Amino acid sequence: MQLLCILLTVWVWFYVVVSSFVVAAGVIIMSYLPVKMRWIDAWVRGWGAGTILFSGVRVKVTGREKIDVNKPYVFLANHQSMYDIWTILGAFPPVIKWFAKQELFKIPLIGRAMTKAGYLSVDRAQPREAMKALKEAANTIKSGSSVVIFPEGTRTKDGHLQPFKKGGFVMGIEAGVPVVPVIIRNSFNILPGGGLIVHPQKVELE
Repeated sequence: MQLLCILLTVWVWFYVVVSSFVVAAGVIIMSYLPVKMRWIDAWVRGWGAGTILFSGVRVKVTGREKIDVNKPYVFLANHQSMYDIWTILGAFPPVIKWFAKQELFKIPLIGRAMTKAGYLSVDRAQPREAMKALKEAANTIKSGSSVVIFPEGTRTKDGHLQPFKKGGFVMGIEAGVPVVPVIIRNSFNILPGGGLIVHPQKVELE
């Protein structure tokens, strides 16, 4: 079983690295073409769905009927592992934009693609600047785009929920839209913080 996990892990990381740059290049190219943003969103969502599929991970989504995909929200989700991002991208009903730490926007190609896709940068080392960015992001939400944020600020190290930061709540108030809690279960067991070996599991997204 361990050998199978290692082989799967090698395949998954190969896929993630190659597909990340392919998706990034595609986003950049499409951003200069007369295509609508929804095509870029679909391209990125396909990357998330593909990663989940090729990892052997199954996702069960409940509570779809509680949201209107045509209205903007601020979604607050717990953060257990890197697979939270791919799970939300690949299985979450509405189109969403992401907040990401500023360092990711400095990665060649990847950072430019994130900007073109409408993702938002936040400097966690500067609380005042981070809060300013959150308030400015309210304009993006008012224009009709939902946003996902991890209020814990970073991935859990032990699988337990960490204290929440207030930024996501401030953003919802500033934008005047509902703040919706999202519960992600079992992704920690796929790839714990600091780990590299992928262990396929069934993830619940509520």
